[in-house]
Amino acid sequence: MSASQALSDLNLRDLGGLPVGDGRVVRAGIVYRAGALSKVSASARAALDALALRTVVDLRTPYERERHGTSYTPPGAHLVLLPIDSGDLSKALAAAIRGGRFDELPLDVLSDINRAFVRGAYPQLSVLLRLLAKPERRPLLFHCTAGKDRTGLVAALLLSALGASWPTVLADYLRSNETPHAQNLVYRSQLRRAAPWLTRRPWATPNVEPVLRLLSVDAAYLEAAWDEMTQSHESVDGYLAARLGVRAQERSSLQAALLTGTG
Repeated sequence: MSASQALSDLNLRDLGGLPVGDGRVVRAGIVYRAGALSKVSASARAALDALALRTVVDLRTPYERERHGTSYTPPGAHLVLLPIDSGDLSKALAAAIRGGRFDELPLDVLSDINRAFVRGAYPQLSVLLRLLAKPERRPLLFHCTAGKDRTGLVAALLLSALGASWPTVLADYLRSNETPHAQNLVYRSQLRRAAPWLTRRPWATPNVEPVLRLLSVDAAYLEAAWDEMTQSHESVDGYLAARLGVRAQERSSLQAALLTGTG
């Protein structure tokens, strides 16, 4: 397996090359986003080692780490645990899936979860941005389980702090839908096999679309987070300043560290 395929299977991608609207782009090889790094293949380990990471930030909860395993941390990298949890929403969602109550899953549950992240995860988000500002912490990779919800929100906030436009931020967020990564395909297969038993109707073919929908991202999910920040702090910039400590000076420092080109 090629290194690029091994990394793609982890839903891993470099934020490098994304434009921020003033002629500059994010530096390549500095900031990466990914899905879970537990139980990675030998080829994926080799590909991760080649990135020369100095920091791996795990956004998963203790329960997720216990269930799925500790993140693989390449030689020379430090593992930082910054668990982000939506609390009762995540628990209710997991219980509904385990109980086979697929029809009870609300269409906007991931929008609600993103709103919860905005309200409650700002301490972790602030720490992550401060880590990125330190040269000795880069290159840095941050990840959750699927690499699309918590990871997607972190990437969106970082790109916004760097000055990227909404279309650029949203396009990166939606890229997780373009190439279903290996773990996502496994989830889909397992769900289709287990669904008749989860619903306690082994003779039937239950509708699993409400659950499969949770394995993708939608513009509405990120729009909900943006709306939450606008409602509470008048704008995304207001949220970044008040909650994450990213004011004019901090923004300039991040831009100097993570961007390249003429600004």
